[in-house]
Amino acid sequence: MTEPFVMVEVRLHSHPKWLGLSHAARGLWIDALLYAKTQGNGGVLPAAYARFATATESAEEAWIEELVSRGLWEPVDGGWQIHDWDDYQAPSPSEMGRRSAEARRTKFGSADPRANRNVPVNVPVNRREHTETETETETETLAPAPAVAREPDLLFEAVCEVTDTDWHSLTESARKRLNKVVKELRQLGATPDDVRGRSHRYHERYPDATLTDTALSKWWATLGAPVYREPEEDPWQREQREAQEADERLHREDPEEWQRQQDATEDSRRRLAELFAGMGKMP
Repeated sequence: MTEPFVMVEVRLHSHPKWLGLSHAARGLWIDALLYAKTQGNGGVLPAAYARFATATESAEEAWIEELVSRGLWEPVDGGWQIHDWDDYQAPSPSEMGRRSAEARRTKFGSADPRANRNVPVNVPVNRREHTETETETETETLAPAPAVAREPDLLFEAVCEVTDTDWHSLTESARKRLNKVVKELRQLGATPDDVRGRSHRYHERYPDATLTDTALSKWWATLGAPVYREPEEDPWQREQREAQEADERLHREDPEEWQRQQDATEDSRRRLAELFAGMGKMP
């Protein structure tokens, strides 16, 4: 299942893009994070979402304009993209599953590990010759047996998916080992989404290592909790730089709008200081 939380930078409250936003626009931004996380679509917001999330068309346009002008939403075909979604939000297991299933269909023609198994086989049969004393063993080709519909083993598929295993070319010993791992995970109550989520955490911890079925089983317990990985480039520093550049550009191109935003930012800081001062006077 999708992880029941989204990631928000704790220093957001003092970020230049956040200061000066109306409370309504802030609420819409938070609501959009929650919506995008449940959809597992990489932070894309369809145009219909804004009409659903806001009360009136005029309010919708005003709040969206605030978010777009501050660089928190980016216009795309058919809607908006939440800025820097991939830098802060890990892909959901279901999204990883859909991508892997599509890759399997492209490579093997089907996401089902049991597809195209119904092939003719050669088996030895005994046939009586015309003489009464001699029996000859020959090979006769039998017609394929009728296909029997079977429920897909989603846990088996998930393990093959995250370990990049082609189940069609497994040797007997390799299949036995894989089946043993799947059996152990099933006894622990593991789900396909659990497998994909812990695979993601394995690659976070060991970016240069290859995940095998035995490694997945060995490190299953230690991969149960998310791990923090410092990003290659600090998104917060990049956000600060982009905000500073946008502020300077706006000051050059539209001084009146720049001044309006400066006044709104100062007003937010003043009200925030008054709020903290009031809290300090409470008994």
